[in-house]
Amino acid sequence: NGLLKAAEWLFDAECDVLRDLLERNPGYTLTFAGHSLGSGVVAMLALVAVHNRDRLGGVERKRVRCFAMAPARCMSLNLAVRYADVINSVILQDDFLPRTDTPLEDVFKSLVWVPDVVLCIQLAMPFMWKVPYRHVYT
Repeated sequence: NGLLKAAEWLFDAECDVLRDLLERNPGYTLTFAGHSLGSGVVAMLALVAVHNRDRLGGVERKRVRCFAMAPARCMSLNLAVRYADVINSVILQDDFLPRTDTPLEDVFKSLVWVPDVVLCIQLAMPFMWKVPYRHVYT
């Protein structure tokens, strides 16, 4: 939801500039690219651009492209299939997070987060009950 809102905000802010560039360069494609969280935003931006082609001067769907490197998961399989001709995702074979389901990601986050909290508490405990040190001058 946040990535879509960011993409919609960006599209609204830059729509006139994009339309002008597309009209002045009819042989060019409108290509979005991003990495990680930014690739999630540009994937949603490509989706918004295709959905609002009339605001871009009626640009053809085939002139809108997106290259998302290690994208954040931001759309359903249904949307991914529907926009597969526009959005190209590049994921390295060892990068498991873009391929996991959201519930599994939540489990993974909790497994990483809980030990970090426990470690912080363990590191802070000696200082929590320490008697204030008073220096006595002799």
